[in-house]
This record gives sequence, structure tokens and C-alpha cells, in this order.
Amino acid sequence: MKIQLRFNTDKLRDDSLLPWRVIVDGKQQLAEEVHLCVEAHTSVDEIAPGVLKWHVTCEGVAVWDGAVCKVVQHMPHMDTPSNWVYSGI
Repeated sequence: MKIQLRFNTDKLRDDSLLPWRVIVDGKQQLAEEVHLCVEAHTSVDEIAPGVLKWHVTCEGVAVWDGAVCKVVQHMPHMDTPSNWVYSGI
């Protein structure tokens, strides 16, 4: 699944907001930290006509532990104890 990351510029105005936008298949969730366990590249994407945004883009699965996102290649085995929870966002 396509995952894009970018800095949440709203945090500059409101420090209580989380700093990272994690966008999975076009749906967004905010994160305190993001850990990439997959290859990634930068991209410039048109999110609306004439509106460009710069991302770190990768393919993988987003799993969450509270406000911390980890992007992994495959869904973790469900029989392995972990705080990480899959979120399709």
C-alpha cells in the first residue's frame, strides 16, 4: 500500500499538534514519530489542481503503537506479542 509522509505545518502555529502526517492510500493520520523499515524516496505530488506537496513516499504497511507509526514491508504475525496495531487509517 502506498504511504506518504510529510511535516504537519499546522504544528508551527499550534505546538500541541503532532508533527507528522502519515497518508495511507489518501487517508491521513497524525503521528508523533515515524519509523521506516522499508525503502523510501522523496516525491513531489499534486494533491489538488495546482497544489504541490513534498513527501517521503514508500510502499508498505503502517502499524501503530499509540501515536508512533512504523512502516513495515509485511503485516506482522498476529501470534507475536506486540503493542503495535495495524491501522488501515
